[in-house]
Amino acid sequence: MFGSVVVCKSSSQHAESPVWDTSASLLLFVDILSGSVLAIDHFGGLTKFSEHGSATSICLSNSGSFVIGQHRRIRVLRGRSPKAINPKIPSGTRLNEAKVDCRGRLWVASMDLAETNPTGAVYRIGPNGGCSTILKGLTVGNGIDWSPDSRVMYLTDSGIGCIYSFDFDPNVGSISNRRIFARIPRERGVPDGLTVDCRGGVWSAHFDGGQLTRYHSNGEIDFIIDLPAKSPTSLCFGGKNLSDLYITTSTFGKSTGREHDGSVLRIPTEFTGLAPNRFDDQSHLQSEANG
Repeated sequence: MFGSVVVCKSSSQHAESPVWDTSASLLLFVDILSGSVLAIDHFGGLTKFSEHGSATSICLSNSGSFVIGQHRRIRVLRGRSPKAINPKIPSGTRLNEAKVDCRGRLWVASMDLAETNPTGAVYRIGPNGGCSTILKGLTVGNGIDWSPDSRVMYLTDSGIGCIYSFDFDPNVGSISNRRIFARIPRERGVPDGLTVDCRGGVWSAHFDGGQLTRYHSNGEIDFIIDLPAKSPTSLCFGGKNLSDLYITTSTFGKSTGREHDGSVLRIPTEFTGLAPNRFDDQSHLQSEANG
């Protein structure tokens, strides 16, 4: 079912938000502590793209550029004139994970800086740059993704060790019927980033647990993978056929860590991922031009 783990060395302290750019055949991710945007090709070659202070996430856009999440704003990069989008988030919180839905809307989860208070939220940003608060009451809003038919949205709250699922309406970008999809016991780490494969399986990275879990769409555990890194942060599918699983990791907790903390790991699999959605910034640019 799986090939051996391939270690793509990087100097990241806290790598996050991996996304596979199918057009460039590159894995893009951020190092939250340095603010760097980095890329790894299928052969493991590492490139530092740019510095974007306080970068927390990266997504792709229709224009071929990137959408960079920062602590308190979103930057839509487009040539030499990046567009800043500033959600009204409470003090004591920051933006964290981000993902794009099938209609090109950006979803961003925020977190309490102390990781103890339910002051995090989920924000939806449309192609015109408008921002709506969709959900409140999260402690550490984290991994987001959708089922292959876009009828279910998954969302992680790392602060309480829980993954939620929601009914999702792709036409209007709404969520409803929140329920608990999975709870992760603390001894197995903290649920962090999340991705969904083309069969509907949900994969979760266990920060400080050194594991990945694949769940069936009904929330039952399919299997668990032990990793040579103690703190995986997130994961995505990439490679030529979207069958390689890429896992970003952190050096946090290094004293009790493992050999490859801070590296990006690649595992060939028999599963196939879904191509990442892209933020519809072309509609955004057009609306600005018309405005």
